[in-house]
Amino acid sequence: MHIKHTVVKMRSGVYLAKDSTKNTSSLRVLPLIPIVGEYLRRVKQRQDEYKQVQPNDYNDNGYICTYLNGEVLKPDFLSQHFSLLLKKKGLRVIRFHDLRHSAVSNLLASGVSMKEIQEWVGHADIATTMNIYGHIDMSMKRKIATKLDNAFMIS
Repeated sequence: MHIKHTVVKMRSGVYLAKDSTKNTSSLRVLPLIPIVGEYLRRVKQRQDEYKQVQPNDYNDNGYICTYLNGEVLKPDFLSQHFSLLLKKKGLRVIRFHDLRHSAVSNLLASGVSMKEIQEWVGHADIATTMNIYGHIDMSMKRKIATKLDNAFMIS
């Protein structure tokens, strides 16, 4: 997956797909996990089918995350519909961006290094990653305690 563009809302209220990202570290290539790759292939297939049925109505811009007519999804569309989905399923409402925090917390708990996480999320500086995601939960504290205990064991 190539991350090389962002969608921004202009002062006029119009959304624009920019051929750049917030900073150069945000430009990155990440491997797709199989379930996401398969989903995106299905989305692309539906787009191709729609283009064949409605070729004059489709705005083919090369993006996958689009409305049915090919227009790029507005970032607030995802946020609004994510909230509605959570409510519909009876789940606690969180911000869409909170999923990023949860993913990073799970990576940390799985032993992924802070440097690897920094590159995955596209932070320019590891200090940013540390400041945002540097907290540790109780299970991590227990692992540290066990490692310390093992280090002081007398055989």
